[in-house]
Amino acid sequence: MSLDGDPRLPVTNDDRVEIFGSLWRQTLRTPVTPPLDSLQLEPYFSYYTSECNLAMQAGSGRFAAIRTHKDIIRIAKDLGEHQTKQDAQTKLRGELKQPRSQEETEDMLEGSLTLVARLLTMVDVGPRLYVSDEPSVRWDDKGSSLKDLLTEKFSPSPSFIPEVVELDEELTINNLRRFAGLEIEWTDNLADHLRLSKGRKRISIFHHASYLKCQCSELLPPGLAEETLRTLGLLFPSHDKPTRKW
Repeated sequence: MSLDGDPRLPVTNDDRVEIFGSLWRQTLRTPVTPPLDSLQLEPYFSYYTSECNLAMQAGSGRFAAIRTHKDIIRIAKDLGEHQTKQDAQTKLRGELKQPRSQEETEDMLEGSLTLVARLLTMVDVGPRLYVSDEPSVRWDDKGSSLKDLLTEKFSPSPSFIPEVVELDEELTINNLRRFAGLEIEWTDNLADHLRLSKGRKRISIFHHASYLKCQCSELLPPGLAEETLRTLGLLFPSHDKPTRKW
């Protein structure tokens, strides 16, 4: 088994196990197949490959110092240890081998860290220097860690203290479509889960349930993965026949 492969290429089943174990310090002790299929990891690795292609191909590789899965895992380890962005960039700068201008170096460091941050958390962390769209979460404070960034993003406003409420079991996605006219927009961005689009009757649904079930990272705020899974269970109940097609 080798993780020296190109992250832009489809990930083999064997490498999926090792990547998951390395990114989230969790060992999948079951055989590779069919249990991996039952975990439905394909959607996550489709996202993984797509993000790597976007970052590594932009500017002929100018925005990423990443060339292998091992590079991703190495940076992920630093971010998982709650290093500040500045410290992680300093360490990565020392690993660059080819001479570059200061601007090229800074772009490469920025692109590498934000790419791995997205792969770790499935949150659209930016800035993305190679696209014009604004990311959901900008990591501009170099004195903060990735954990700090996500804690701030997902913490409720001090003026908003939610009450414990019982959610209606009839609040399924099928009923939202029928009675509220909402359409689903699947999203790979956890920060967009349950976001209603302005001017359009669309609700964004983060659909990576297997990713959430495998989460044992301390980067996400406590309870976020579980809360997101509960909303998915509410919207897509297994006992609701009209909803099963989703």
